[in-house]
Amino acid sequence: MTLDDDACMEAIAAGDPEAARLLVERYERPLYHYLLKMLRDPHAARDLFQEVFVVVCRRHETYVATGRFRSWLFAIAANLVMRELARRRRSTPVDFSDPSVEERLTPDLQEGPEHEAVRRDFHEAVNDGLERLQEEHRSAILLRDVLGFQYEEMARTLDVPIGTVRSRLARARESLSQFLSKRGFSPQVKAGGDSREP
Repeated sequence: MTLDDDACMEAIAAGDPEAARLLVERYERPLYHYLLKMLRDPHAARDLFQEVFVVVCRRHETYVATGRFRSWLFAIAANLVMRELARRRRSTPVDFSDPSVEERLTPDLQEGPEHEAVRRDFHEAVNDGLERLQEEHRSAILLRDVLGFQYEEMARTLDVPIGTVRSRLARARESLSQFLSKRGFSPQVKAGGDSREP
């Protein structure tokens, strides 16, 4: 039987290295994706990914088993990202085009060779638009529209009120939508499920 996150943290506290490996495997893809999009540098993202889990193992005693491990994990990641970005304001550009981002922004892009040029142009526009967002706004879009965090979970992760989360996300989406519109696209920049959240 696979251990849940809280059980893994209990096992880590008991000195079980296998539990840490399970958490790394479980969160490798979404966490690395978030770090890569924020840092725009694959090597820095990989280094920081490892640092996040070093912190997780070192701070296992501070974790309270409430079923909110993902929020705690991404809070650690967000803090390390902001520290790294404060240390260095320039980074190597990386392609921000991502299928999940594309689907959120404009689900009606058609398939076929005749639309490939449009898709490439859109990828480039998404890349440029996300890169130009303020860091806190880019983080909000990644957590909500790519990773699917709920507002309450984002608030815990970013350590801000839900109202601040909503405000950042609204501004981020509006800025990105305006930028894409200037590039000739008219996307609906919103995540599915928003209308169902309080």
